[in-house]
Order: sequence, then C-alpha cells, then structure tokens
Amino acid sequence: MSIEQEALELAETRRRASEALASGDIDTYFELIVPQATAVERLQNALLGGAVHVVKDPDARRLLADIELSDIEGIEEAGNRLLRSWLFPQDYVLALSRVNALISPVPVPETLRQFVEEARQCYAFQQPNAVYSLSRTILETAVNDICVRIGRMPKHVSQEDDFREWPFSRRLGLLSSGPCQTRAYDHYKLLCRLVHGGTTVTSGDALTALAETLGYVSQLYAVHRHAMRGRA
Repeated sequence: MSIEQEALELAETRRRASEALASGDIDTYFELIVPQATAVERLQNALLGGAVHVVKDPDARRLLADIELSDIEGIEEAGNRLLRSWLFPQDYVLALSRVNALISPVPVPETLRQFVEEARQCYAFQQPNAVYSLSRTILETAVNDICVRIGRMPKHVSQEDDFREWPFSRRLGLLSSGPCQTRAYDHYKLLCRLVHGGTTVTSGDALTALAETLGYVSQLYAVHRHAMRGRA
C-alpha cells in the first residue's frame, strides 16, 4: 500500500471514529483507537524512512503534513532500525578512515574546521552529494581567508557576502598562477555543477573531490604561510 493510500485510509478511520463518538457509539469509537495509532505509526516510519513522497490527493497531503514525527512510540527501536537499514557501526569507522584530514602549517578559521569535519562525517554517513557540496565550500572558505589575511582582499567582502566584483577566479588568481591555478579553478568549476543542481555524485567521486580539495587548501596555506597576518 502506498503512503497516499495509507493516509487516506487513516483519514477514513478517523472520520468513522468521529461519527461513532458523535452518535454515542462508544464501543465502535474505542475499537478504532488502536487502528488509528497503528496507522499513524506506519506513516511516521514511512516519512522518516524516505525523503520524497509523491502524493496527489490534497486530503492525504494535509494529513501527512500534520503527522507529528517527533512523537514516536519506541523511538530507540525505530532509530536503531532506521540507522541499521542504512549504516552499520563498522561501515562508519571504515568510511571515516578513508577520509583525509586537513594538514595546515598555520591556524585556520573555526568555520573552515567545522566544514572539514562535517564533510568527513557526511562521507562516513554515506552522503556523497553533501561531501561534494561541502568541498566547494571548504575551498572557497580557505581562499577567502587567505586573501583577507595576506591583505589582498578587503575583509568586508567576505563578511558581507558581496562578491560581485570578486568572483572566485579573481580571488584564486591572487593566490596562485599557472598550471596550479588552472587545476584548482577547473576543480572548483566541477564542484559547482552539483551545487547548481546539474548532477549527483557517487561515494568515490565525493572522496576524490574532498581529497583534492583538502590538497589544494593545504598547499595554499603552505605557500602563503609567511605572509599571513594575525591568527585565524
């Protein structure tokens, strides 16, 4: 049975229960309590287990929007079931062991540290598209940080998110040149395809993208470490 059919069935059961209560048929009303609770639990599990559901009936859509997902009977059991249908502990540790750490000769901003850690965790939890998207964020955050710290870009540009006159190619060009700049910029453009919704990626693609990103970032910090002003 589809989630739409389940929702419509619950709506019908609720209607019958309301009619029974209004007419004083208490026996029928109590008989319908358990079927309603069971249907709600099935819908909760379906909504928790899937990110997108196509539901054409407007009544079914309204009912599903009203399902409370945080009020779950046996939440620990449900959590274990959902997690283990997706990932086992040994898979998490093995995946995390494949991801590089960022090695930098100078302190980096806390935001960059958080982005790198989130990318590593996303890979471990088998979220390759998130890893790919964060790889672009990591590269851009590092480039912005270095440009500001060596005095080649005003700090307010990054703070106000006003890059109209400072496209990534210009910022990267302040830090790199020749084949290194070309490779880094080509890498950035590849990452942009997913951010702009043009593609999805595999786990292998994500791992490669993150490794290359961290390599570029590490290299940029190493090249400009002596010109850094202040601390992250």
